Amino acid sequence: MKTVAVKSGYDSEYRGERIFLTGDVWRGDCSLMINNARQQDADYYTFKLEDGFLQYTFSTFRTFLRVTELSDKPEISPAGIIVAGQGVTLSCTSPGRCPGKPPLIKWEGKAKIKTERIYAIINEDGTTTHYSNITFVPSIEDDGLQLTCAVIYENNVTTRNGISLSVKDTPHTGDPSTDISVPVCRSLGLDLIAGMVAGNVVILMLIVVGTYCFLKRHVEKRLLEKGSGAQGTESTYQNLRGQKNDIYYCLGTQ
Repeated sequence: MKTVAVKSGYDSEYRGERIFLTGDVWRGDCSLMINNARQQDADYYTFKLEDGFLQYTFSTFRTFLRVTELSDKPEISPAGIIVAGQGVTLSCTSPGRCPGKPPLIKWEGKAKIKTERIYAIINEDGTTTHYSNITFVPSIEDDGLQLTCAVIYENNVTTRNGISLSVKDTPHTGDPSTDISVPVCRSLGLDLIAGMVAGNVVILMLIVVGTYCFLKRHVEKRLLEKGSGAQGTESTYQNLRGQKNDIYYCLGTQ
């Protein structure tokens, strides 16, 4: 049996590399972490306690580590409809959250990539998630194009995931003469319609009364001018209210 991980001051050829204890041993936490697991890591693991001359191996309690092929795939987002001529950014997230050596992330396809940004985010539990963002401007010819993100770990362990681009033509041609304005129809409430009708009726009545008064005054003025012209003198028309039987007097001036 060989020592693969140590804790609290003991040295080992494996210390600080791929395999190490992460738990607080003195509190009963003997958690073991293995970064970039390999097929040769498959084995039985037993906890051994050494404190000066005291050595004890918990041989009764041991666990077997099985290493399988990598099945997780990277995630690509977004994967919706892309518009031709408009810039789009796709993000590829590597599977796994190990704090070890970062993987290599590559994009495969014929998209004309303008920029690529690779970065990592450290999670609250100390693990790391790796990302790769690409930005490009698709054309209508890119509709149906296969774009693949490949994540390559140590020992050439590779996992891939791909999408098929769905590119739609630009909805606006940029020519104002071809743009069609679509009228917007809005429903009106009954109260609003009734108010509008009543307002129009009032306005119409005011117009009729005003027109009648204007025409009446105009006719009376013409009659007055016609009557005064027969005597050849200027007359003044006065309405003397309060007289019996409403008698009107015409006072002539020389």
